[in-house]
Amino acid sequence: MLANPALCGSSENNRIWIDHRNQWLGFNKDSNEFIGQAPITNAIAIDLSFENKFINGFGAYYLNDKLGYNQINALSLLYSKRFDIKEDVSLRLGFSADYYHLSINGKWLMIQPEPLFETYCGDNFDLGLGFLFQFKNWEIGSGLQHIIHEDVVYDTIYRTQFATTSTSFLSYKHEFGKYSYFSPILLVKMDKAKVMTEIDLKFSFEDRFFFSLGLRPMSAILISSGFRLFISIDLLLAYELNITAMHNYSNGTYGVLLRYNF
Repeated sequence: MLANPALCGSSENNRIWIDHRNQWLGFNKDSNEFIGQAPITNAIAIDLSFENKFINGFGAYYLNDKLGYNQINALSLLYSKRFDIKEDVSLRLGFSADYYHLSINGKWLMIQPEPLFETYCGDNFDLGLGFLFQFKNWEIGSGLQHIIHEDVVYDTIYRTQFATTSTSFLSYKHEFGKYSYFSPILLVKMDKAKVMTEIDLKFSFEDRFFFSLGLRPMSAILISSGFRLFISIDLLLAYELNITAMHNYSNGTYGVLLRYNF
């Protein structure tokens, strides 16, 4: 939803979820081979669906991302509107208004006994756009993040810049039974420096058990599974096995997501 705001409100249910991701297990700031700390991401989001002529989706997303002495706090508000083209065909357009607070924590210690520098902060306002075509069994969509592409200045000392990123996907949903389906998904994420491709195959059984297997060619194998704890609460666990040379230093990446549907 953050990568494509048109997905906001596209689910059959309203949702609130909490997400935790710990990347590159085995890296730590005490390592003699790696000066830094692996990324840790925490997020909370709400996704609401509406049926009126002005709005079909509204959401909010808060994210905290840490990488060593770098930290990002982000807050996004998302909006989407659906346009019905004909039976079983619709176009959904969305946009997001984003606020980022970036900081460099000079008190964060690496292998040195004293801080390397002072603490600096910077702020950035940004926009995101996206579209989503929905057919009976197919979906195709694309989103742009960091459209403003603005410099972030840390207390007039340091300067960085967000790179405009596009995330596109194509998915097919085949139902077997009333509440079961499998869905192959092709995902492509690009910025000016790189292109990442991901292929996923997702299964849902009786709307109670979930499983997904994915591949990022020459990069990682992704496995996730989950189940419905109660009538409306889902728990999902994910693990990413790095298959690059970095696997000699990392035990992979794990994620946990708790979602309430209403």
